[in-house]
Amino acid sequence: MVHFGAATGFLGGGLEEAYDRYIFDAITQDAFISFDPNFRDDLWIGEEECFIKKSLKFIGKSHLCKFSNEEIQLITGEQDIEKACNIVHELGCPIICVTLGSEGTLVSTVNKKTTVKSIPVTPIDTTGAGDAFIGCLLYQIANIGDPHLILKDYDQLIDMVTIANRAGAITTTGYGAIPSLPDHEAVFDN
Repeated sequence: MVHFGAATGFLGGGLEEAYDRYIFDAITQDAFISFDPNFRDDLWIGEEECFIKKSLKFIGKSHLCKFSNEEIQLITGEQDIEKACNIVHELGCPIICVTLGSEGTLVSTVNKKTTVKSIPVTPIDTTGAGDAFIGCLLYQIANIGDPHLILKDYDQLIDMVTIANRAGAITTTGYGAIPSLPDHEAVFDN
């Protein structure tokens, strides 16, 4: 399993070169590939089209993509989230998770779309919530043995997203991305 987060990974230099090598290696070794564009306005002022082009290469090779609603709208040019998901599926990505803040997460496959509710919290700082979500989801997928099996088990995917939503929500109840990450017990035992 390989996860690519592109917040700074597409800014050129050695990191971007490494990403290009790793995506090639992941494909040739039949790894489960996950991608989160992690778009940051301040890093791409006036260069949004370049970011989109670089993201599309990874989206088309990924088994799972995690977007915020703003990211999927930017990358696809489509404001309707479900239609935007259809565009991403046409690019080749079979599982899409669009985080919607307090509304939960839209889980989309080629044949099904479901919005999985989040748990109610009083957010203090949303920094790191998306990272907590995708980290928790990938942790669960890795624990099924062959991560490719999740491509065929929509019900299990929905269960996993429900738990990942909890991780993301809990993260918003503290300050800072790392200090507010919940531990295993807080996410899985409640």
